[in-house]
Amino acid sequence: MRSVQVLFACFKRRLVKEIKVAQLSGYVSEHTAYHHAEGGLATTIIGMAQTFVGSNNINLLRPNGQFGTRLQGGKDAASPRYIFTALHPIARVLFPEEDDAVLQYVDSVALPDTLLDCVRRTIRTRVRHFEQQRRGGMRSLFDCLNTFVGHLLRVSSPRYREDDGQAVEPTFFVPVIPMILVNGAKGIATGWSTDCPTYNPRDIIAQIRRHLNGQPVEAIHPWYRGFRGTVTPVWPGGTPAAAAAENSEDAVPTAYAVSYTNLTLPTIYSV
Repeated sequence: MRSVQVLFACFKRRLVKEIKVAQLSGYVSEHTAYHHAEGGLATTIIGMAQTFVGSNNINLLRPNGQFGTRLQGGKDAASPRYIFTALHPIARVLFPEEDDAVLQYVDSVALPDTLLDCVRRTIRTRVRHFEQQRRGGMRSLFDCLNTFVGHLLRVSSPRYREDDGQAVEPTFFVPVIPMILVNGAKGIATGWSTDCPTYNPRDIIAQIRRHLNGQPVEAIHPWYRGFRGTVTPVWPGGTPAAAAAENSEDAVPTAYAVSYTNLTLPTIYSV
């Protein structure tokens, strides 16, 4: 959720010029529903801008400064008051501004689940109202249509969540490709644990196109920008054939082994 808040604040500020990470943390805290220490926001901002091997395949923020290295997994990043960042130009390509109106914005008033339901309800209500007014001769056709269009524009405009009377970030963003597969995700929650590896954006786009064309989706393997080693799937039983024999369903690897020159790190990502 912190990444959603950071993106919302950057889009709202139109952050094309660099700003200190510490300053951006304060801006995000001020303009979103974030009620925790700003150190967590600074960590999220740094993570979204990192570019070393094994971090982001597509960084949404610019890393202007020391944002960490592969040697320590990004933990050696400089203090937030000494490094700068800004929106990467690709951010608005992946999160088009034209899509902001269809995001799930929620405020204190109970709204329909989707914008489409809201538009359909408005059309039905206003058409009935127009027919009643026309039969009664109360208003002209132009006035009725003008009222209908005005109300339709109001319900189709973005509706933001409110926090202490202030419009804040949407529930989630919807990028043109699934960014959780591009940059991965790792974390824990009550009773759950997530460890999603990163994949090649080109492979993801190719599979999306196959799905849209009604073709079966092919298996893809983890990919790390700048990594020149190999990523090998670890199959149950040792081979895909043995895995298929043990499982009647589609066989999938249980883990991936990552090797670089003479160094092998088994079971880096479990599935």
